[in-house]
Amino acid sequence: TWDKELHKIVFDPRYLLLSVKERRQAFEQFVRTRAEEERREKKDRQKEAKAEFISLLADVGAGVRTSSFSDFSMRHSRDSRFKSLDKMREREAAYNEFIAEQKSKQKKDQRSHVQKNEQDFLTMLSEDTSLHGGSRWSRVKSDFSSDNRYKAVRDSERREELFKRHTEELMDEKEQKRY
Repeated sequence: TWDKELHKIVFDPRYLLLSVKERRQAFEQFVRTRAEEERREKKDRQKEAKAEFISLLADVGAGVRTSSFSDFSMRHSRDSRFKSLDKMREREAAYNEFIAEQKSKQKKDQRSHVQKNEQDFLTMLSEDTSLHGGSRWSRVKSDFSSDNRYKAVRDSERREELFKRHTEELMDEKEQKRY
């Protein structure tokens, strides 16, 4: 590239300020720096384009999770944010990544919701002072059936497991108090 560009810079008065070796080194340094800047600019443009595409997906929201990429692309192909990513392959990859993130977020939220419900159920059990280590689930569950914290734990087997764990804790506390 030095040979191709030399004729353009020979007549610049700054060209004569450096020796031949320094000129070539300065040119090579400039080329490396400029190439790095261009790579950085391209990467930034790609990030911006992907962010615009993701904003389209976020704006569409729940409709994205229930449709395939081909359906999504047919519906939104005219949107400038859709066209921000040049290649269809990149669009589909971003779409699939977005869907995967949404599903994992939804599962995480669901797990935390279930854990909160179970914790509330255990709190409900601990608030009842009539329970003791020998309490039977079959006899006491009707006492709790009207409480929303009871209903929040959907699985009856899970409610019974939590009850057994609570009564075991009560028995352990009773044993520790003895000694």
